[in-house]
Amino acid sequence: MAYLRAFLLVALISILSWFNFFQPYRSGELWQIARDWTDPRPARHILILGNSRTGFNEMPVMLRHIADSAGAPQKYEMLSLAINGSSLETLSGDARVRRALAMRWDDAILQGESRAQSTQENTESFLNYGTSLLRAVHPANGPPKLIVNWAYDRSLYPASGGYSSDEARAYFYNLMQRGHAKLAEKTGAHLVNVGKLWEYLHMRIPGTPLTSDGNHPTPTASYFVALCLYADLSGQDVANVTWAPDSVPPDVAARVRDVVRMYRSAMTTPDL
Repeated sequence: MAYLRAFLLVALISILSWFNFFQPYRSGELWQIARDWTDPRPARHILILGNSRTGFNEMPVMLRHIADSAGAPQKYEMLSLAINGSSLETLSGDARVRRALAMRWDDAILQGESRAQSTQENTESFLNYGTSLLRAVHPANGPPKLIVNWAYDRSLYPASGGYSSDEARAYFYNLMQRGHAKLAEKTGAHLVNVGKLWEYLHMRIPGTPLTSDGNHPTPTASYFVALCLYADLSGQDVANVTWAPDSVPPDVAARVRDVVRMYRSAMTTPDL
C-alpha cells in the first residue's frame, strides 16, 4: 500500500510539473518530492538554473542526498531548470525560468554555458544575460550563487599557432575565471569556484576521468560539484557527508570529499 501511495503521488507531481513548468522532473527529483511529504524538517527552497553540465547524473538530487547524509537541519527542496544546450540568453527567454525567478527562494544558483568565453560575442552575451538573470532573483539567504565553470579537457584544445594544447587550455581557463569574476563584480553574486578546484582535483585523483566526452561531468565530477555546492550552502565540513553515488568507488569518493574539505579549510580564496 505504501508503494502504491508513493506511485500515485509521483504520478500526480509529474502531471502538475508538466502544467506548471512544461518540463517533467527527472525521476530522482520526483522520488525526492514524494519522500518530502513525510519529512518533518523545515524546507529550504533552492532554485538551480543551468544546462546539461548542471543536470548530468542528476547532480541536484546528489546535492540533496549529500545534505541529508550530513544531518542537515533543513530539507533541500529544489527546482532545477537545467536545459540541455542552453546559454544564459536561452534561459533568460524561457517562460519557465521567468516564472521561477518571480517566486520566493531561499537560495538561487546559476551555471552558465561551457562555451560562454569562447568568442567575444559569447562573452558579451554571458555578461549581459547573466546580469539580467542574477538581478531578477532575490534569495532570502543572501546574494545568488554563480558556479564558475570548468575548462574542457586538454584533448579539446588542439595545438595551433605555436601554442601547445596545455597553453591553449590555460588561456581559456583564465578567460573563464575573469569572465565569471566580472559578472560577480557587476551583480554582487557569490562565486562558487568549481573551475578552480577542478584543476586541483585532477591532480589529487589522477587516472580518474572527470568528463565523459571532454565536457560533461562523470558521476565522480557531478558528485564533486554537488559537494562544492553543499559546502557553500551549509558552511559545514564535508567530512560529515556519508553519501556517495554507487557508481563512484568509496576510495575515490573519500578523496573527492578530502579535496573539498582541505580547500575550504585552507581558505585560499574567499569564494569556493
